[in-house]
Amino acid sequence: MDNNHKSKSQKKNFTFYLSSRFLLTFGSEVFTFAVSFFIMYQTGSAVYTSINLAIFSIISLLFLPLAGVITDSRNKRSIIILGEILDPVILIGLFLYVYSFDVNIGILYISTALLTITSSFVGNAFQSSITNLFRKENVQKVYGYTSTLTESASLLGPIIAGALIGLLSFEYIIAIFIILNVIAVSFDFLLDFGRSTTIENNNSDTKAPREFVDDITEGINYILSSQILKMIVVYLFFVNFVTTTLSILPSKMLIDVLSLPPTFVGISYAALSFGGVIGGIAIGSMKNIQCPLLLAKRFSFAVGGLIVFLPLPIYLTLSDLQNVLIVSIMFILLMISVQFVNIPILNFYQITIPDYIKGRVFSLITMVSMMIMPIGFLIFGFFYDLEMYFIINLFSGVLIILATILLLKDKVISKANIDYQAEIEKEDGENDTIVIE
Repeated sequence: MDNNHKSKSQKKNFTFYLSSRFLLTFGSEVFTFAVSFFIMYQTGSAVYTSINLAIFSIISLLFLPLAGVITDSRNKRSIIILGEILDPVILIGLFLYVYSFDVNIGILYISTALLTITSSFVGNAFQSSITNLFRKENVQKVYGYTSTLTESASLLGPIIAGALIGLLSFEYIIAIFIILNVIAVSFDFLLDFGRSTTIENNNSDTKAPREFVDDITEGINYILSSQILKMIVVYLFFVNFVTTTLSILPSKMLIDVLSLPPTFVGISYAALSFGGVIGGIAIGSMKNIQCPLLLAKRFSFAVGGLIVFLPLPIYLTLSDLQNVLIVSIMFILLMISVQFVNIPILNFYQITIPDYIKGRVFSLITMVSMMIMPIGFLIFGFFYDLEMYFIINLFSGVLIILATILLLKDKVISKANIDYQAEIEKEDGENDTIVIE
């Protein structure tokens, strides 16, 4: 009877969690595409788009350590619900401003900053709650199918946004995002955190600054004590620096250089998501990966190679349709490879990092890996405006390949595999297996 109850709880969580992530991602993609299109259309400069992305990175860096401490010491469900309620409030403020005074770049920058603050807390709380919501042997499937649905939303988002831009004013696109946020948070109310192991190590409502520092230091020491986590963090530091190009080049290349119409731009962006869908379905359908870091290493080489050739259409004289075809194929292959890098690494984190410190470790890993991104956005945006497309992407691809060779060494991967298998076997020994079908 108890096993049957747990199985129903797992399936309910799976349904509501996937539904919530789909709606939020779809709304976010429509909104983000509209913002990026507006900035690029008004300015024609990658630098202004880069500033918006840099704001996201800087705000995340400032708030992630605080988010990690609060996640580990407070109720994760409350953090998630409160953060997701604040998002529609922020968007309603943006809607009223745009409706009254029209849209401008400054208000978009402010909105990005506020939404990033809430997402820092909600995202960290959700990441550290995965093994509270789902059993460890289900984590790979959860990540795989979550990625499939969110990438499907990302696929539809740019296509629909491209069409909506020509039909609706900007405030109505904001209204769509508000409605989807409200529906998503209602699903999150229904999630069962019955497996929650939140550590309430301080029952007071406030913490002294010294206690926050001590909590963050504990997370730092945990990472430094692990040879594997140290290597992964350094690897992600370089990879995230390089992949900032993927946030800048597509809009610069498709909108400003190739001058594709909005619908074609939307189709090209959708190809990125289509590749993510394929990768997510493949991983979600696979048996549990036995050596996640080895799989991530192999596909990291593919990511590096594909980045080198990404600006190819700029140097060819092709029709709009041919450009869309080439860009779409490269985007699909790139995102399949990215999925096979990201999901195995996330799966390794979830299985091997203890719940009591997971929020702080996740926030610190994300913070360190993102630390270089604002600089990357500004540097790459500047050099793309100087039309140095091939040189920048050649540098980026080679850097990923070198980081993979030097940091994800065989001895690191071997040790990671031992730790990963030990944690899987530990939970199998403690509980009956409940697998989400």
